[in-house]
Amino acid sequence: MATWAYPPLPQDELKRREDETLEKEQQWLLKSLQDSLASLKVGLEECVELLKPQDSGSTLVLSSLRSENVKGFVTRVGVRVVKGDLTLRLSTLPPPRTLPSFPAYRFTLSPNPPPPSSSEPTASENTPPADPSIPLSQLLTLRTSINAALDTIDITRWTGNPHSAPFISSQLRLLHDHLLEALSSLRGDPTSLPPWNTDPATSSTTLPSESFSPALPPTLSLHLTIQSASLVLVIRTLAFLDPDANLSLRDRFFGPKVPSHEESSEVFEWMGRKVKVKEKVRVETGDPCLMAVAAKVGALEHEVGRWRAGLAVVMGEDAPGE
Repeated sequence: MATWAYPPLPQDELKRREDETLEKEQQWLLKSLQDSLASLKVGLEECVELLKPQDSGSTLVLSSLRSENVKGFVTRVGVRVVKGDLTLRLSTLPPPRTLPSFPAYRFTLSPNPPPPSSSEPTASENTPPADPSIPLSQLLTLRTSINAALDTIDITRWTGNPHSAPFISSQLRLLHDHLLEALSSLRGDPTSLPPWNTDPATSSTTLPSESFSPALPPTLSLHLTIQSASLVLVIRTLAFLDPDANLSLRDRFFGPKVPSHEESSEVFEWMGRKVKVKEKVRVETGDPCLMAVAAKVGALEHEVGRWRAGLAVVMGEDAPGE
């Protein structure tokens, strides 16, 4: 489709009028973006409300399908896990001598274990107690990204020049980056998460042994992440690569029976020792609040992408991503 001016205009006059039209379209778009940013802020504030701690929290079931291998639940309040209970019935988890050969282990999540009994005080009475919860690093990143996006909106609306296309364009790019980061934290790309065998003392996703009662055995690893707005727990039973370690009498004669999984042939470093993964079980549960946040942030990110593309057109630039 093409447009001609009639009667024909001189080339320089035609160019001048085209520039004037683009300038008017640009100013109209910049003005409309101020109202659009106000609506965007309302949507992000709704996401913040969904992430705020509620009195009862969200109790999520973590159980394996069509088997009794894993049964349990966790309670999420805000960006933290404050309560949990896990029952494991895994053939590769070596039982204590006092238990039957195929017991059901039960672990209670108690992130703030009681201090050891002592006749002398170990800390001042004025020292506040430790936070009795386990933070979910991906939700912390999500909350930080949304707050940064809200700050960017306020700066765009109330500081700088709202009629300056380069300023608004740079602010929209920054806002888009924050929203993409928020979406990435909810999607949980495995390549962006720390490895499961990272030291629990420094890892943000490997649950520390002392957070449970009783404490987890050294041959058990629990890895809690968020993927596709769902809470995902990956349970691994490990075998140390020491001679005769973790081998029953049957295994020593006939060899260990290792379930088939993608990590069965790999060797990992765990707590300073080389191990193999004997069994790997993955359970997940959808979190309604996180699903709602993911849907809202995804829609808002798409909208900001449209704004950037429209502004690039009237500025005579290439659309983002081209």
